Amino acid sequence: MFCAMKAPELPIRRNQILDTLEEQYNILQDDLGVSLRNSISVSLYTDREFFDVTQAPAWTAALNDGKIRVPISGLTAMSPALNRVLRHELTHSFIDQITHGNVPTWLNEGIAQLEEPASTSRVGARLAAVYAAGTQIPLNQLDESFLGYSTPEAMVAYAESLAAAECIRSQHGMGDLSRILQALGEGEPIETALRNTIHSGYAQFETELAEYLKRKYGQ
Repeated sequence: MFCAMKAPELPIRRNQILDTLEEQYNILQDDLGVSLRNSISVSLYTDREFFDVTQAPAWTAALNDGKIRVPISGLTAMSPALNRVLRHELTHSFIDQITHGNVPTWLNEGIAQLEEPASTSRVGARLAAVYAAGTQIPLNQLDESFLGYSTPEAMVAYAESLAAAECIRSQHGMGDLSRILQALGEGEPIETALRNTIHSGYAQFETELAEYLKRKYGQ
């Protein structure tokens, strides 16, 4: 399933990465209800090589542009942080194959964060206040890539994306998140996919998300 794992001479052994990815693959297969049709390429880099090759912004921990690209300088063994990064990026590979690339970035990044696993607990109170004030970035403005964002902008975009995916999972179940991805893979626009699964378009879902954050974090 995993191929072309390229790596510089680094202390961490490639079989540790492969073993972790195989384990994560099985978990994601169960969570998302699909098996991948195509092999996944993985490249490991020193930090400098990663940013030279990808030209990614400084806040980027890894990148999936059809190939999982991960900087691992200084690591001698699998760490919790690297485990989360690999699972996040592998989730993107699943989502890309399910949706054929027809997926808004907020949903893609939101589900990938859920799978790390991450939660809104650290930023929930602030998010609740932002949504209560109506000063959030509307989800339809988070459809495109975040790579052009500054660090503060990216932090907000990722937090809102996580909150949106978490809300859908909490209110409707992981099955509906999977069904949204399947609908997108069949060519449906995101608004249609949302309405056909959680019965909300963007505007109604934004209200539902604000209420979810208020209930959960008391704002």
